[in-house]
Amino acid sequence: MTWPWRITWLYLSVMLLLPVAALVAKAFSLSPGEIWGIATDPIALSTYKVTLTIALAAAVTNGIAGLAIAWVLMRYRFPGRALLDAALDLPLALPAAVTGLTLVTVYGDRGWLGSLLLPLGIQLSYGRLGVYMAMLFVSLPFVVRAVQPVLAGLDRSLEEAAAGLGAAPGRRFRKVLLPLLLPATLTGVALGFARAVGEYGAVVLIASNLPFKDLIAAVLIMQKLEQYDIAGATVLGLVMLLFALVILWAINLLQARNQPMRGDMGGGQARTTLTSHLHQPGLGWQTFGIKRFFLLGSVLVYLALVLIVPTANLFFQALRGGLGPFLAILGQREFLTALRLTLGIAAIAVFLNSAFGLCAAWAITHRQTRNLPQPSRLSSLLLSLIDLPLSVSPVVAGVMIVLLYGRGGWFSPWLEAGQIRIVFAWPGLVLATAFVTLPFVVREVLPVWQAIHPSQEEAARSLGAGDSLGSLLSNRSIFQRLTLPQVRSSLGYGMVLTYGRAIGEFGAVMVVSGSIIGKTQTLSLYIEDAYQNYETQSAFIAAMLLACLTLAAVGLRAWFGRHQA
Repeated sequence: MTWPWRITWLYLSVMLLLPVAALVAKAFSLSPGEIWGIATDPIALSTYKVTLTIALAAAVTNGIAGLAIAWVLMRYRFPGRALLDAALDLPLALPAAVTGLTLVTVYGDRGWLGSLLLPLGIQLSYGRLGVYMAMLFVSLPFVVRAVQPVLAGLDRSLEEAAAGLGAAPGRRFRKVLLPLLLPATLTGVALGFARAVGEYGAVVLIASNLPFKDLIAAVLIMQKLEQYDIAGATVLGLVMLLFALVILWAINLLQARNQPMRGDMGGGQARTTLTSHLHQPGLGWQTFGIKRFFLLGSVLVYLALVLIVPTANLFFQALRGGLGPFLAILGQREFLTALRLTLGIAAIAVFLNSAFGLCAAWAITHRQTRNLPQPSRLSSLLLSLIDLPLSVSPVVAGVMIVLLYGRGGWFSPWLEAGQIRIVFAWPGLVLATAFVTLPFVVREVLPVWQAIHPSQEEAARSLGAGDSLGSLLSNRSIFQRLTLPQVRSSLGYGMVLTYGRAIGEFGAVMVVSGSIIGKTQTLSLYIEDAYQNYETQSAFIAAMLLACLTLAAVGLRAWFGRHQA
């Protein structure tokens, strides 16, 4: 087995396999009757129903809206189109605590929209509608990002042929385009559903979190931990893990139907086509009819209500007190400590997952070696494991780390003997953050390497670069001069996405940190603590600063996309 495979499996074992094994072992240390009793408790059953039904409703809604948004962005031309496309990445990187705070300011009982609807008997916050809005926000980009590359790569001659045969625009879309877009749409819906099922931070602030009302599974697990009910949290975490595996299986099944072969157009080339397409003329204003104006208007209203207005209102709430409170919070020792801790943890997580991402992507794309008996099955298993953190709730990830490194965990005797602290210290925060951001670099780099035709490396090898072993170390010359330059933009894209997700992690670090002020309190935890203590202005200002860091990440991602194009 080559070194990239060894490094990949070693990293996965530490970051993923051991935590999952600890969760399963802890759950099965109970008797079958105890497991069944905890898993089928009436409150638990209620949380499963609330979580799955609302997540499915949000994913389906975004499936319909996302298809329309992708169509408008790819086929229409209007002022601010590229900016709107970049803003769609905000829910992927915006911190969960910031998301919850932005939604409360708009849809809460005192929010500008929530207060208008409250006299009509419509309460958007502290109920299932609030959970729905939060899940709608966090799952928004997935369908759009899944459909856009397919639209960019479609052969327009198919539509022209249908038009030549007299098919109306609506019939052309239903009969010609929709069957081609449906697999990508369903994949996006499944990804959005997985993201919504595991959400914690955005939901906990806007929901009442009451049993049989709007309590979701992730919040119930956190409540179990706060009550020191480790057994209950573990069993519920195992149930959520099983949900994640089923969702992951469905996602892989959908993606396998439209998976490009190596040498064909992969995800990286699709993004290049997509980015180039966004900078080309679309359907101009002069060709707009009533139906097109209606579709464009509907898309803009939907994005305004779900994404743009909540984000803009956060900045308004933070700055409405003037510069005095803004400058005061910048001088707070607790805030500065939380900021430094957040940026430091994010930097470590980006470094670790970037190194892992390069090794894993190389191992998967260069799997034709004499030492791997069934490389295709092994690569498929590896990809499934890498995708698992996308479906697992961050709260469950935190529980896994506690079961490994916390008091009474697998490694606690050795850690206590060496006076090493993982949980309630910065190493635990690094492990939690690296877990939830593990797939991003791999998923950005892998499609580009899959799209590189093997003949390029064979030609380089025939000219004396490297040797025939196919390992990362022995082929250093090929890797540095040929392979790495072709993935630099995608690597940077994945690193920026990892950074944006890392600085805003909430659920996992909430479990492993203890939120010790001045020691383990990250900026997301600082925001939640300030809001819970009615220091709303401090919470809004800190959230705005964290959102600015996220916006910088989104801007860098857009720059990498244009650079790659």
